[in-house]
Amino acid sequence: VDFPSGVRNNDGALGLNVTKDSDLDYGKATAIEATYTNGAKVIGGTGSVTILNAAGKTVTVTNVLGQTVAKTVVSDNNASIALPKGIVVVSIDGTSSKALVK
Repeated sequence: VDFPSGVRNNDGALGLNVTKDSDLDYGKATAIEATYTNGAKVIGGTGSVTILNAAGKTVTVTNVLGQTVAKTVVSDNNASIALPKGIVVVSIDGTSSKALVK
């Protein structure tokens, strides 16, 4: 299999080339900022997920193990659901996206 440059370590094994700890930025979350699901915006935050523009819709939140951690019908267009830290899957009327709870 032919991999793009930067995917193999100096010894040829698959991996990332990080030469020292200072090359890593621990201050920023990566990959998950805000997502849109079924017309609503899902924003991961500190200890919660904020859901915009989803009044009247059913919201189900599951953890990475597939366990339901919250289920509610959102009453307004700016709802916040308290959650433990981690990556969660937020389903709004059956359409899903992921969020990071810090």
